[in-house]
Amino acid sequence: MIRFVAACIFCGILLLPFQLLAADTCKAGASKAKSGDYEGAMKLWEMAALDSSPKEKLRADINCLRFSRIAVGDNAIVEWMVNRAEERLPPAQLYAGMLYASGFGVAKNVDLARKWMKQADMNGNPDAAFLLKILDEPTDTGPQQ
Repeated sequence: MIRFVAACIFCGILLLPFQLLAADTCKAGASKAKSGDYEGAMKLWEMAALDSSPKEKLRADINCLRFSRIAVGDNAIVEWMVNRAEERLPPAQLYAGMLYASGFGVAKNVDLARKWMKQADMNGNPDAAFLLKILDEPTDTGPQQ
């Protein structure tokens, strides 16, 4: 029990600076977003991601949107991201596609997911082509007869 408590305290000490950095990054990004620099905001927010995967970057953006109270509910987050996607921000296009593919805050819609991921790919997002391939892979529907 003592080891567990010590491990929890140690992990908390290690994660605290990251959490403080993430809060500062969210605040700085919110300031950029409120001034209309959405691309700059998203770049800052993605610095709070734990790794460089699209899923983790999207998670960081969502957390910062909520933390800064720019978009709190799931539907508001999707609306914010789609608005940025319509403004041709490649990361927002990719994330809008990911949100539609997963059904986060909206009804799952593979056609809209594909549309936004293709836009991201055409606008040079390096992760879009890979995620499009995954989206277009046939799904296993169970045993074949």
